[in-house]
Amino acid sequence: MYRAPKLNIQTDKRSRKCLSKNLLEYRKRLNLSRESLALNCELDIKYLSRIENCDANASLDVLDKLSHGTGISAGDLITEQPHEL
Repeated sequence: MYRAPKLNIQTDKRSRKCLSKNLLEYRKRLNLSRESLALNCELDIKYLSRIENCDANASLDVLDKLSHGTGISAGDLITEQPHEL
């Protein structure tokens, strides 16, 4: 019987922190407001704020919306050193 490995809480939050950092960097580079980014990604502004502040864990569906709304691959959004955001 397969047993999933126990996740270290620090490891579990790494992708969330990367996503937060990368979204903030993207917004700053393009001089977008949080509201504009939320509209581009078809997300509620409060939810986007929680993602940017590491207070929410984005689902795969939300990650897909963020990817389409920003033009950045989902992999790059959750990678510590994204490729040319």
